Amino acid sequence: MILHLLKNVWNRKSGYGLLGIELLVCFLIASAVAISGIYSLNNYRRSLGFEYRDVWEVTMSPGGRSPFGMVEKATLEDSVAMQQVYRSLGEFAEVVGIAENAYPPFMGSISMSSITIKGQSSMYNLSRAGDRLDEVLRLDLVAGRWFEASDNASAGEPVVINQSLARFVFGDEDAVGRTIAISEKQEVSVVGVVSDHRFMGPFDEPSHFMFYRARLDRPISAGLPTQFLVRVHPDTPRSFEKKLYPALRAAAPGWEAQIATLEEKRARNIRDELRELQLYLVLGGSLLLMVALGLVGVLWQSVTQRTREIGIRRAVGADARHVYIQFVGEILALTTVAVVLGAVLVFHSAVLDLFPSVSAGVYIVGLLAATGILYLLVIGAALYPGWLATRIHPAEALHYE
Repeated sequence: MILHLLKNVWNRKSGYGLLGIELLVCFLIASAVAISGIYSLNNYRRSLGFEYRDVWEVTMSPGGRSPFGMVEKATLEDSVAMQQVYRSLGEFAEVVGIAENAYPPFMGSISMSSITIKGQSSMYNLSRAGDRLDEVLRLDLVAGRWFEASDNASAGEPVVINQSLARFVFGDEDAVGRTIAISEKQEVSVVGVVSDHRFMGPFDEPSHFMFYRARLDRPISAGLPTQFLVRVHPDTPRSFEKKLYPALRAAAPGWEAQIATLEEKRARNIRDELRELQLYLVLGGSLLLMVALGLVGVLWQSVTQRTREIGIRRAVGADARHVYIQFVGEILALTTVAVVLGAVLVFHSAVLDLFPSVSAGVYIVGLLAATGILYLLVIGAALYPGWLATRIHPAEALHYE
C-alpha cells in the first residue's frame, strides 16, 4: 500500500514537486522553532547556580562617561568615590552584604575572551568581582577559596573559575593552585572553583566563566568597578531605595545612581526572551498557515482534475473509504518524504556539532514535535478535499468518454 502511494506521488511529481519543497521548508522551520523552544525550556528548569532573590544592583555612572560596569581610565578621585559608596551602603541596617561586580547577572551582555589549550580554542566569559560576591550571590564554592585580603600580596593575578572552564583547561585534574596562560605575556593563578552558573539569563546555557578580583583601591591598572550587588534582609520594601539615593549622592557627588533588583532584571530578561520566541512562533505559524491554505487549494484542484479516475474507481467497486484513504494517503506519503529529508538535514547539523550546546535528546524531541505538527497540518488541510473526492459519483466519469 505504501509503495503504491509513493508510486502515485512519483507519477504526479510535476504537480507535487513544489508542494513537497514547501512541506520540507515547513518541517525545517517547525524543527528550528521546536528545538529552540525545548532547549530554552530545559535551561529554564535548571538551577541558575546562584541566588538572585533579595539582591539589589546599584550602578554608579560618572557624569559624561557612562561606564558599562567598569571605568578603565579611572582617577584617584574616582577610586575614593567608589570606596565611599561601598562604606555608605554598609551603614544601612537593611544591608546584609555588599560586593563589587563589573558585569552583574541578567545584564544582557558580558565581557568575553578566548583561550587556547593544547591547540583547542574556546570562548569564556569574564568579570571582576569583589571579595564578598560569593556570599552576596551564594555561589557554590566546590574547591579552593574565594578572593580575600591576602591576595593583595599575591605575585600573580588570582582568579576563580567555574567547573566548566576547569574541565576544559585541566580535565579531571585539580585546578586549585594551577596557572592558566591567558596570553603569551599573562598568566593567572586559580585560587578557587565554583559550580557552573548562568549570569546571562534563565534561558541560557552555562558557559566557561572566570572571575578576576576587583579592587576599589587599584583603579588605574585593573579598572574601577562601578556596580555593586547588595544583599538585603528578606522582605525589604522597594521603598528602601528612597533612603539609598541621598546617601549615594552624598558619597559620590557628581555621580548618578541607578538601583534595580535582580528579580526585576530577571523578569525583564524573561520577557525579552519570550518576546523573541513569540516572534519566531508568529513567523513560523504564519508560514504554516500559508502552506495549509495552499495545500487545500492544490488538493481541491487535484480532485477536480482526477474526477475521471475517481469515478472509474467508484464504478469498479471502490467505496468512499478507499477513495479517501488513497487521496489522503498520497499527501501523507509526500509529507513523509519531506520529513525524512528534513530529519537527515537536521541530524547532519547535529553530527557536525554546529550547535554544541544542544543535546541529542533536544534534537530528537524537537524533530518529533515538528513531525507531529506537520502531519496534523497536512491531515487538517486534506480533510475537506478528501471528502469532496468521496462525493464523486461513478456516472461523472462518463463525461470524459
